[in-house]
Amino acid sequence: MIELTAVRLERPRVAAPLLDGADLRVGRGEVVLVTAPAGAGTSTLIDAVLGEALPRMGNVTVFGRDLARLRHSSLLAMRRRFGVVPQRLELLLERTALANVALPLEIDHLPRRLIAARAAAWLDRVGVTGADQLAGELSLAEQQRVALARALVREPRVVVADQPTAHQDAKGAALVAALLAEAAEGGAAVLVASRDPHLGTVARERGWRHVAIAESRLISLGVSEASPAEVRDPASAEITIEVDLAGGDSRPRCAMSGAVVMVPKVLPFPVTARTRGVG
Repeated sequence: MIELTAVRLERPRVAAPLLDGADLRVGRGEVVLVTAPAGAGTSTLIDAVLGEALPRMGNVTVFGRDLARLRHSSLLAMRRRFGVVPQRLELLLERTALANVALPLEIDHLPRRLIAARAAAWLDRVGVTGADQLAGELSLAEQQRVALARALVREPRVVVADQPTAHQDAKGAALVAALLAEAAEGGAAVLVASRDPHLGTVARERGWRHVAIAESRLISLGVSEASPAEVRDPASAEITIEVDLAGGDSRPRCAMSGAVVMVPKVLPFPVTARTRGVG
């Protein structure tokens, strides 16, 4: 679903390209990890896949459509099928964690009670307990997991994550990796850029395909064999949300923990803002 063909990406006012002649394909149900030293071009590669950086040469296609040929409105419509974890997170820091995760579903005009239940369940999955805390009051590790929940809450067909474990410890990296792998198992094409050794270890255990940027080239490092003793992380458990939209006594519950999901009657802000992580 993501394909780069002979792509050349340049940096402003620098003669040497970031990438030259890059070919890459990320298919449905696949996770591809891209690694490179700082400043080597992974974030620009992510921008190219999002249609935010046009290649000087070559083509970037997503869902079979050349991003360079899309109108801005068409690109925005396509981005609703993306889940994006930006390196800078792009959270609304003055809003709650719940409101940040709920924002993509608000844009999609889902019923409010279902939106709040699904957002709360995803916060439970990423281990963020302060749903009503302002995002700006959370630790960077928690903020990063909120950004991941926001990216996955739509069940997107393409997931693009730029340094998604930069603020995580080994346990947090394993949790993030488990959720990205689950998105791929659900049929998404997942592209991850990272320099985190914890995530690299998990990627080897899970058998993700690995490519690296070196001397302006995209080099395939193959697929590592999955560990035979791979431990299934609780984050990979499915969520079942039961919501009685017509009213009544039933309350939504998260099947993973059995906990009641607290659902506000009205979400705490109207949908007027768009962030890079929302699409």
